[in-house]
Amino acid sequence: MLRSFSTIYTFIIQATVAGFGLVFTGLCMLLVYLFFDNVLWYIPFFIAGILISILVGSYLSVVLSIPFKLPQQFDKLKNKVALGHYSNLQAFQEDIADFMLTFFNFIGADIEGGKFHFTDCKATIKPCNVDFDALTETSFRNNKAKINGNYKAFHVPIHLGSEKLGYIIIITKGYTIPIFYAILQDFENYYLDDQIKCFVK
Repeated sequence: MLRSFSTIYTFIIQATVAGFGLVFTGLCMLLVYLFFDNVLWYIPFFIAGILISILVGSYLSVVLSIPFKLPQQFDKLKNKVALGHYSNLQAFQEDIADFMLTFFNFIGADIEGGKFHFTDCKATIKPCNVDFDALTETSFRNNKAKINGNYKAFHVPIHLGSEKLGYIIIITKGYTIPIFYAILQDFENYYLDDQIKCFVK
């Protein structure tokens, strides 16, 4: 997203979060009005509404800011590729691993580790409580797999057109938001694949 639109986009996010907070708090007040005669009930319901609004609003703010922050943060790696700072694809793979495990680690996506394997590279593994060797193509259903009940694995194939350029496996722990895999797919499709192709002849 263009930096020139940052003020507008930030305002939209803040307005969305504030609007949610007002609506949710208003609903809490309405419940008190409908089901309780004692006006003192307004106080705990009002406080609860405010606290929940803050928590959910913080979460929405993080998720909604991804489309704005991702281009800015990833541009640093794109510049390094364009300027020839990487001697080979292996070095770029290492930076991508660090970038993804940091940037995409937020509330609702508790990343524990991952495996990154680009074309003609040695796999980069960020250790966690999962045996990556036990994960095969048959382990995944629609590129997703549950492991030991509390872990989830997301398999992201990397390709440009019909050319396969490798894959990424991301491991998360606990609850993971439903759109997390779609976010990873968009990252592969709109940011990563063409950068890898710069190294593959």
